[in-house]
Amino acid sequence: MVTVKRPPRVYPPAVAAEEVRLESPPELPRGGSGQWWQSLLPMLATAGSAAFFFMPGTQTIMKVMAG
Repeated sequence: MVTVKRPPRVYPPAVAAEEVRLESPPELPRGGSGQWWQSLLPMLATAGSAAFFFMPGTQTIMKVMAG
């Protein structure tokens, strides 16, 4: 059996009672500047997964592992 002696716990200083004022975060620019391929890439990945799932001749365990 091992006995460990620790010093007494040190409590942190008390929190000030005054109100904390926070600034709002900066606004993000809104616009249609998004790239078209950023939405195309997830769609292609989903289509590839579906194509693998429905591929004829694939073993059932491979379909379960693929998702």
